[in-house]
Amino acid sequence: EFLISEFLIEAMDKEHISVRKLAKETGVSASMIQKLRSGKNTNISINKLVSLISTLHYRIKIEKIGA
Repeated sequence: EFLISEFLIEAMDKEHISVRKLAKETGVSASMIQKLRSGKNTNISINKLVSLISTLHYRIKIEKIGA
């Protein structure tokens, strides 16, 4: 199971980036990032999620499964 909170905590730690800096670079509010990190909010638009992920040097890959 993919948890946004765990991903953000780990990725931000690896990149040595603060909530404030990530917010500034992505345009996603610091309060939204804090809520995502704490698991209090998991509702985020795909655009905001892609912005966070790409700033942390990751990408989303969508693949068709099955036939």
